[in-house]
Amino acid sequence: MTLLCLATQQHIVVQRQGLAAPLRWLKLGWRDLQRTPADALLYGAGYVLMAYALAYLLQYFPGLALALAAACWMLGPFLAAGLYDIARQQQAFNGGRVMLLHSALAWRANPGALALYGCVMALLSCAWAGSSLLLFALFDQGRLPRLEALLPGLLHGDNLALLLSWAAVSLLFVLLLLLALSICTCAMLLDKEIDAVTAMQASLQVVARNGVTMAVWAAMIVALVAIGLASQFVGLLLVAPLLGLSSWHAYRALISYEC
Repeated sequence: MTLLCLATQQHIVVQRQGLAAPLRWLKLGWRDLQRTPADALLYGAGYVLMAYALAYLLQYFPGLALALAAACWMLGPFLAAGLYDIARQQQAFNGGRVMLLHSALAWRANPGALALYGCVMALLSCAWAGSSLLLFALFDQGRLPRLEALLPGLLHGDNLALLLSWAAVSLLFVLLLLLALSICTCAMLLDKEIDAVTAMQASLQVVARNGVTMAVWAAMIVALVAIGLASQFVGLLLVAPLLGLSSWHAYRALISYEC
């Protein structure tokens, strides 16, 4: 299926990339991070604060955790837009000093599409949470278990079937839906005056045409995010901007435009 950027009348072309491409994207992201550490880490601090806020509500106000998680998914694209703009400025000025205010306001280039994309991601995250709760209820004789009672025994041998089922559901939502729909979407919305649906379709085409490479890239993303979470969220200070900057280079390698 041919996709078109209506604003510029350019055809969206999906490029093929080899297995070594994800490592190259990370190297380019790391280079950008070293060039503008203060600006990039400021965005990383935003992700750390969101993670701590979510963890706090999950512990003390579990009823609000789902709402906050959806809000984080909606705010995520706007934070990512700032990181993408930093990488874009690095490319435009050949490594020169970037304008932080320009990156902070980068979302204004396509606010409606970014908001719609954030809403789609929030709805998918809510669907994942609802599916998880339903799965837990099925394994607990139809009752919704309390989170504080569920987590300590989740890794118990008797709950192996539950753990494997939940992992499969999470894999479906996180890898096949969330990552497949977001590989290039946010960067496209920042780079071009394009609608969210077309950008998500392009992202799905990227995954379809570069299946193995995208699996490697997704595994890298999951591993780095897991490290950030395992370090009491402090690691997200570095991991989040690194992935944001690297994702811009992934987009530039995977998507091109032809008249």
